[in-house]
Amino acid sequence: MMYSGSAVLYPNPIPIPIPRVPGIDLWKTINEVTATLGAINDGEITISAYDTAWVALIEKQDGGSGPQFPSCVRWIVDNQLHDGSWGDAAMFSAHDRMINTLACVVALKLWGVHLEKYERGLSFLRENMWRLAEEEAELMTIGFEIAFPSLIEMAKNLGLDIPYDDPALKDIYARRSLKLKRYHFSLLLMYSIIIKGLIAPSTYSEVSFKVVGPK
Repeated sequence: MMYSGSAVLYPNPIPIPIPRVPGIDLWKTINEVTATLGAINDGEITISAYDTAWVALIEKQDGGSGPQFPSCVRWIVDNQLHDGSWGDAAMFSAHDRMINTLACVVALKLWGVHLEKYERGLSFLRENMWRLAEEEAELMTIGFEIAFPSLIEMAKNLGLDIPYDDPALKDIYARRSLKLKRYHFSLLLMYSIIIKGLIAPSTYSEVSFKVVGPK
């Protein structure tokens, strides 16, 4: 056995026995699958407007004013869709478009830039909030009921004029409250980085903390 750094190298690999299956040439199948996978390119990952908007919210760390990453604000400006929203251009999902659009609108409002883009995004939010209640729950993106209300609270603080009393929002807040009640205090501490990225400070009061001390 030889060592190279922390990796363990085996000069004489142990052969893995291939079981015999009547009527099937497993080696041929393995080679065909290997050739197919080898012909596939690396694929692609679509850029997340939601994540980009969160990075765009970061203020300069040198004491100056403005975004720490202005290229993220530029990406938001350059990638607004024709209907005023942000999100997956290949397909329309209300949950996807609404959370991406709200995040981008919040970022533009925070820095007070590109008001035309901001207004178009705001109009999209007003006109399509109801779609959240109409769309199937299975299409709701992971963590939507936590992340979207967090953005809504930020929008309120920034004075965005959107329908905060829409029935669709009330349902989402109810889902959020139900999910937060399931969190245990220890889990919040264990995954504090993730939780802080999803929940606005004002929502911590809705978490039912149950601290279990040593017996």
